[in-house]
Amino acid sequence: MPLTAPAPAAASASTAQIHALLKKAAYFSLYSMPNPANPNVPRISLNPPGIVQVAVNEQLHRFPIDLAAGTQVGEPIATVAMKWTPTPENFVPIPDVMPPLTALSVASGQPFVTMDGALTFGGGTSVMHGFGHGRTFAQQTGGSNVLYIGAIVNMLSGLGHLDGMHGTVLVNGHIKPPTDLSLSVLARFVDPDRKFALSGALTPVQSFPNPDPSYGTLMLLAEVDPSAPVAAVERFENGTVAEWEMNHILRLISTNWDSSGPNGLRSEMAEGPVVARFTAKFRVALKSQDSSYVAYVASTTGGLLRFQDLKGNPIGTMHVDIEVANAFDQPLAGAPVPLYRLGGAGPINSADGIFKGAMGIMSVNGAFSIEPHAVSSLHVFRFFDPDGSIRTLMKDSWGRETRTFPATTLSAQDESIVGAVEDSLAVGLALRQWWQDKDAHNSFGERFDLVRSHNPADTAYGFFDQAPLKQGPINVMGLKQEMLFDCPKTAGAGGGERQVREYALRYFLRSTSFAAPVAAGGRGFNELPAVLEGLFFRNAPASSLRGFGFRQLY
Repeated sequence: MPLTAPAPAAASASTAQIHALLKKAAYFSLYSMPNPANPNVPRISLNPPGIVQVAVNEQLHRFPIDLAAGTQVGEPIATVAMKWTPTPENFVPIPDVMPPLTALSVASGQPFVTMDGALTFGGGTSVMHGFGHGRTFAQQTGGSNVLYIGAIVNMLSGLGHLDGMHGTVLVNGHIKPPTDLSLSVLARFVDPDRKFALSGALTPVQSFPNPDPSYGTLMLLAEVDPSAPVAAVERFENGTVAEWEMNHILRLISTNWDSSGPNGLRSEMAEGPVVARFTAKFRVALKSQDSSYVAYVASTTGGLLRFQDLKGNPIGTMHVDIEVANAFDQPLAGAPVPLYRLGGAGPINSADGIFKGAMGIMSVNGAFSIEPHAVSSLHVFRFFDPDGSIRTLMKDSWGRETRTFPATTLSAQDESIVGAVEDSLAVGLALRQWWQDKDAHNSFGERFDLVRSHNPADTAYGFFDQAPLKQGPINVMGLKQEMLFDCPKTAGAGGGERQVREYALRYFLRSTSFAAPVAAGGRGFNELPAVLEGLFFRNAPASSLRGFGFRQLY
């Protein structure tokens, strides 16, 4: 079935009008984890030898995205069941058509289909049945071969609160054969009537341990760059293929959801500033590969993401293309031109700047029109970041944006802390300048040397003084340490700097260990004179080494 040609009214339709229609959707971000009551089951074949299918039965946990707070794995809230099945390279994916038996390859990428898929929310109040396909991508990451996975699942039917709706589910992550999966899942349902719009506060997230903390997740919302819209759409192969140079801007977003509303699902999203631009050549077939299942093959080439900080300064790039993708017809009342849902995925081929070493997968879940070209889609980046340094640098570049979720999600104590951030930052900067001046001239009111119990520092001293700040003088006690880090564990430019930064900001206070203070004369506090030892019974003294206690609020 061919794509419908643009209607004559398309000429008068603006990109902004179509973009507003495309944005009428609800997103649900989840994290897949094993279901203890129903484990994944591989199907083993002797001819061909190997795994030819995995019966997947996983729990899906809430997975809210907020760059400032970091990703958080929440409580189990849905389940997924499907038959994950490798296929030959030339197999055309069609529901209910079983591919020839094909063994899973762990050394190279290959296509696959997901058959008999069911995504169930709220214990059965909302059910999506779908069919999907995708590809594995074998990449060297962290010194070992990793089998990344990207999948597009098209909604075939819905039950309960999803009855009559249209949607697409994207899967992004990696697998460890035969049954271990580490996947993020993003479901997008077309919602023109705002059926799943937020009403009231969301249910608080119940925090679960992140099963794979070596990977970071970033979500960005794409739209057409108004300063560089598509100039022209070219058609090839007797009009059966369309192609254009796309220019998209990508915004930071925060998204959260739960399943406690009257419609079973509630979703919210808040948009932030533009932090990246994506340019690529986009190509889509104008004819389905099979008339019984209408899906249009799509892809990009020359994909380049250019990231920037909040001032527009470049901070890094990624080279990534959508290698496996489908577009689906999306009827929507009031649309002046044909609209299409889009799902796609592809590996991060290379990255630099703050994203150096960020191997992984980009998946895209959204919708678009051809002429005029408009788009609204979530780009999900799941990347290798074992020490958290890339996530730290992202927060430094973007994380000081104003909180986007409603104030009702914070307690009164949290509100008072957040409200004092700017004033506290100004005081901290003034105190830092005061200390730098004092240190440069060695003019502290009282200065004394500190002795490390082990791993001696090159410089270590403490001080007492009074700092004359704008709001009045405050008494200050502090210390300074200088230590040489001469054996970085990671080679390459910038690696050592990132490790030191991560240590200083996150681990230093937990790892310092000075000897406890002692009374004049050399005895510890509450230590008896030698002549009285043995006259009293008491427990053995605790260790005299201790670190500096601290509490991290945010």
